[in-house]
Amino acid sequence: MTRQPTQNQPPAIEARVTSLEIELTQLKQVLATVTSPQQPWWEGIAGSHANDPTFEAVIQLGQEWRKTAEYGLENCCHFSGSQCHPPNVQPV
Repeated sequence: MTRQPTQNQPPAIEARVTSLEIELTQLKQVLATVTSPQQPWWEGIAGSHANDPTFEAVIQLGQEWRKTAEYGLENCCHFSGSQCHPPNVQPV
């Protein structure tokens, strides 16, 4: 059963909508000052190792490991004493 609209309802509804719109605007303003825009996690650390010699050594070791893994670890000079590294890769 629905209520029949009366002459008093429209102004009351308009007042409530206006009040809610004002509150919504205020909440949006508060949220804009409290929260910062989200950025991807990687943007916070991107470039943090620039010109870092330790990080460069890590990269070199990783490249060496990957290339050595292609030739087989059992033949690696670190274990067998033989020369196993591909050209242009120096063992560490």
